[in-house]
Amino acid sequence: MGRRDESVFATILDAVYTQIWGAGIRQIPEEWRCLDGEAKLETGKISVREFVRAIATSNTYQERFVNAYPQPKVIELMFRHLLGRKPITQAEIHHYGEILRQQGFVQAVNTIIDSSEYEQFFGNEVVPYQRTPILATNYLGSIKTE
Repeated sequence: MGRRDESVFATILDAVYTQIWGAGIRQIPEEWRCLDGEAKLETGKISVREFVRAIATSNTYQERFVNAYPQPKVIELMFRHLLGRKPITQAEIHHYGEILRQQGFVQAVNTIIDSSEYEQFFGNEVVPYQRTPILATNYLGSIKTE
């Protein structure tokens, strides 16, 4: 891997931070950024996958998403951030719940990022993205049919 084109690099950073933090690089606090990972990504020392891993295993991620929510919500957030979807089955939730309990959140993140599903959809250089549609709802929560 060589040095990344500046505009491509900026697009990747913005996409990763938006996927994980819900806001682009200009909107997030400086302390949420993974500056060491950014430098390695820019120079081609790590892949997009490894940059995503660095953010998702960071203390900031743990404080914002792991420590702040009950385990089922943690699993849902990890799936949304890293696979672009919600967990589909109770078995999936149970499986990752066991990993979280027995091996910790870093191993749960690694298991998702090293999964065949992650590989199939994102590989090493595609930023995870929302793969399931989010339906527009009105203020009562029902689906708009306009």
